[in-house]
Amino acid sequence: SSISLIICIYSAWSTSPEWMDFLWEESPANRAKLLERELYLREWAHHIPPGCRVLDVGGGIGRFAMWCLDRGCEVELVDLDPQSLACARRHAVGRPGRLRTHLASAESLPELEPVDVAIAAELLCYVEDPGAVLTGIRRLLRPGAPLCVSVEARWGWAMAEDVPVGQIEALLTDGVVDAPGDRFVTTY
Repeated sequence: SSISLIICIYSAWSTSPEWMDFLWEESPANRAKLLERELYLREWAHHIPPGCRVLDVGGGIGRFAMWCLDRGCEVELVDLDPQSLACARRHAVGRPGRLRTHLASAESLPELEPVDVAIAAELLCYVEDPGAVLTGIRRLLRPGAPLCVSVEARWGWAMAEDVPVGQIEALLTDGVVDAPGDRFVTTY
């Protein structure tokens, strides 16, 4: 549920802010997260022209939003964590694009003007009704506009440096990882 996810995110900001703000150059996750972003952008960049309007759903601290801002895009960043949104606003200072942040869940997107492209990176595996989320995103896209979407790979999760001890077994059974204080991931 959204409340459980909010509690996990709050806990992570309290105990490991250096991991949560991975856009900070000194973060232990900085290089890996930026490399991961570049791998996504190899497939997605041609769908995100300079200066376009972008919806970044569940965009957190702005991993993709900052790249878009550097290309002069107008970004609507939606996340349900106020600390992540505040961090994104700090990272946006001085960049050529325009950032607007919205404290909302993927299930309850704000009313916005249509966008040219939407990004939902590693989001759908965390929501209860992915179909409803996709319908909400579609409502905000201009006709024919692309949606760049991914789910967090369960095998990638298993290889993460911060995977809790004892959680690998969940990947081999029902595919639902429930790591208290960490992640709630549904695999497809």
